[in-house]
Amino acid sequence: MKTIIIIIYFSVALLINFSATAQIHESIINPYWDFYSLNYQPVENAGKGYTGEASEGNIMSGLLNPASVSFEKKYQAYLEYDVKNSLPWTQILSSDVKMKQIQPAFAAGFGFRLGKDFHAGVIIRNERNWMLDFGRTRSYPGMEYYDNYETYTVNTLTVPVAWHYKAFDFGVNLNLMLLHSRLAYYIPEIQNPVFDESTNNIKFVPDIGIRVTPVKDFSLGATFTPGFEQELERKYPTLPAPYKTVAYFPWKLGAGAEARFLNDKLKISGEYRFEHTSVYDGSGSMLNYKFKDRHNVRFGAEFSPDEKFTLRGGFFTLLDMRPEGNPEIRDGSLSQYNVTAGFSYRLNDVKFSFACVNAISKQVEVMCVSFGAVYDF
Repeated sequence: MKTIIIIIYFSVALLINFSATAQIHESIINPYWDFYSLNYQPVENAGKGYTGEASEGNIMSGLLNPASVSFEKKYQAYLEYDVKNSLPWTQILSSDVKMKQIQPAFAAGFGFRLGKDFHAGVIIRNERNWMLDFGRTRSYPGMEYYDNYETYTVNTLTVPVAWHYKAFDFGVNLNLMLLHSRLAYYIPEIQNPVFDESTNNIKFVPDIGIRVTPVKDFSLGATFTPGFEQELERKYPTLPAPYKTVAYFPWKLGAGAEARFLNDKLKISGEYRFEHTSVYDGSGSMLNYKFKDRHNVRFGAEFSPDEKFTLRGGFFTLLDMRPEGNPEIRDGSLSQYNVTAGFSYRLNDVKFSFACVNAISKQVEVMCVSFGAVYDF
């Protein structure tokens, strides 16, 4: 049964290549899969509803707003590891198909202060990853087993730079992204049964951020990430010419606020995030992706009863980008309502953190657990 399913899926992908001249939207390197592919880094922000637009934080907080990066001492080192559950994927093919995380999923960073007002660093992280596991196929006559799967990862090298001037903070992330996807199948029913093809592309994309503190206990923040498109190419063994698609990463805009109480012991944040995902109009897509723009909200709080211990909690949405009436939504909405919790404990110059993000969803219940440590010296 699995072999039949894979043949159908593979054949559809090939047939699309024979459509006229329509631009084919990439179905694997695609924001459609964000409900599983995203790794919610950093761990401290994940614990408080994945907020951070208006907060001040460590080197990794710059992933949410580069203007927020601020170090207590001259140097800082950071390490994080992320784990999430596997789940059956019933939307497209069969309940036998599994969606899995690709390990390792981690982030590491090093930051330093240049004088009083400049804070910078370097981060390497696994921003997105997933695998669709179609199971194993047995060959004949050797009776060997082959794994069948599709993968998608985004590994990013980020250089955050922040400048602090009185009540204003400005920042930029210089992101160098490696987009990787691999398709591996063994289909004994076709002429060339072994198929294993990868695509690798490098793209530079900046993030721009600002943070303003008009009064001592209140801050505002905003970020912008420009969109980009990338042409991808895969060589199928049954076709004379490469199979080409276009992947889009839509432009993003975020804005938020943070209020602080009890001498900064209690911090409450609220944010709005927009992504121009309607750039996918559905043309030429194998799965008929016709997206609407993404509008999401985030809320979070953290409480520090003393200098060593911090508790966090929050909530954020990741709503389905497919419009109502889309034929693919008949199998259930992909919208997620994420409840988060976390804590940190400081031991001398090292702060250890834990966070859990639990998606409440009818269709895709994903739990992400993160562990991290930051060392100031």
